[in-house]
Amino acid sequence: MNKDIFHFDTTVIPGLLYLVGHIRDLHCVGLSALYINYVHYNILMGRLDFDIVMPRVKMTAGQWATSGRYGDSGGTADASGSLEIRDLRLVCDTLLTIVPGWPVTIHNINPDLTLGEIRADFQVGWKCLGCETESDISERVNNGLNVVLPGMMDTYKNEINTMLGEAIRWAVNRFW
Repeated sequence: MNKDIFHFDTTVIPGLLYLVGHIRDLHCVGLSALYINYVHYNILMGRLDFDIVMPRVKMTAGQWATSGRYGDSGGTADASGSLEIRDLRLVCDTLLTIVPGWPVTIHNINPDLTLGEIRADFQVGWKCLGCETESDISERVNNGLNVVLPGMMDTYKNEINTMLGEAIRWAVNRFW
């Protein structure tokens, strides 16, 4: 996916969080590379097991600029760089009911989301409201994405998998 310029102007939380900005020269590679390692369905037991993986997703942005407000504080940020995610994998075992002519119903789902590696290389500048100069926060952003985020995914693995499973179950039971 290539996009020359993408503008956004959104209120995330009315009266509290507002963002406006643009992204230039956005390039994404690998979003369509979804590999299915296996899918097994036992019709008698109603069990569906699958393993899917996105081996490599890479995003580069030539320039990203935004300004925002959070209550009475806020600032402006500009960035450029790349983000690469490797081996994003979802392994799942599910108990469900599939009856022709009836909607699919998931009774139980146990997802296991794993992340192989994140490689972030951003150059980020930040200027808060009322500040005279811009600060370089590239090291903090890259450390947060490369080190802190994978650590948090390991620490909160059970909570993340529970929320993901409930979201999948809700979406399938509601819309399928």
